[in-house]
Amino acid sequence: MSISRFPIRRKDGNEAYNRRITNRTEEEQIMNKRIPLALALIALILAGLTAAVSVTRAQQKQTLFIGLFKAKNPEFAKKGPRPEDMPVVREHLEYFQKLSADGVSLVAGHTLNHDESAFGIAIVRADSESAARKIMDEVPLVRAGLLTVTVFPFEGLIGKGDAASGRQP
Repeated sequence: MSISRFPIRRKDGNEAYNRRITNRTEEEQIMNKRIPLALALIALILAGLTAAVSVTRAQQKQTLFIGLFKAKNPEFAKKGPRPEDMPVVREHLEYFQKLSADGVSLVAGHTLNHDESAFGIAIVRADSESAARKIMDEVPLVRAGLLTVTVFPFEGLIGKGDAASGRQP
């Protein structure tokens, strides 16, 4: 005796029974199409969650460092960049915009005074002091020899979320 996957229609004219059988097989076909889609959706969600957890763990291992930038030439602090310095100044701004967009730089800027006490700072997230130093040494104004930078480990006390301490929620 063979068992069919699909129910056998009655030949005695019981249309209500035959309609129920037809509807049930159509529902089974729809469910058979939905199951793989649901499994694929679950797999995508799990993959996304796994990636998010990996990024969060990587950020939790990172600590904060501050770069203190000073002009090599006091005239740069007093008068600002010369016209020939403007391309590297634009590159400098783009560099920090990218670091910020990538979640590496939390803040970067400079004081508004124009004397020998003027300085700039950048707070970055990095795995080590040497990694932070490499980030700071790649700052275009440092590479061009217009600024010097000193890197310090940093622990913020107040900040949005837990960004001040370098840990992500």
